[in-house]
Amino acid sequence: MSQKVKWVLKTFSELNTDELYEILQKRQDVFILEQCCRYPDLDDKDKITLHLMGWIEDKLVAYSRIFPQDILFDDAASFGRVLTDSSYRKLGLGKNLVKQLIEVIENKLHSPKIRIEAQYYLVRFYEDFGFKAYGDTFMDAGVEHIMMVRDKA
Repeated sequence: MSQKVKWVLKTFSELNTDELYEILQKRQDVFILEQCCRYPDLDDKDKITLHLMGWIEDKLVAYSRIFPQDILFDDAASFGRVLTDSSYRKLGLGKNLVKQLIEVIENKLHSPKIRIEAQYYLVRFYEDFGFKAYGDTFMDAGVEHIMMVRDKA
């Protein structure tokens, strides 16, 4: 990748209006328009999560929100709304984003266990980071998902 990604981590209250607009626009582009998911993206969880943004110059190219332990799961932190801008795919941004997510969760939130609801077609992708699938698949917003866990304890 010829351009350097600048990773920024903020709470909801730290986001400025331009950042929030970019996040919501990217989530709409990827999940609602590209993947044709019908779900309430604005679910009140943004206010209680951390927001990890990858920027190249003034363009948001990668994003995910992070849930500290005890918000979604009593025993683990989590992350979701993982996305990369369609113009920047195939550059390794997704892998870089997940590495950043794991680093934040383990080193800043001090949570050795991460639980996610992964889109089923991404199981192998997450397995490369030490996640293990468990349980049955389930539908969420019209997309097949499965629970996965990574435990470094």
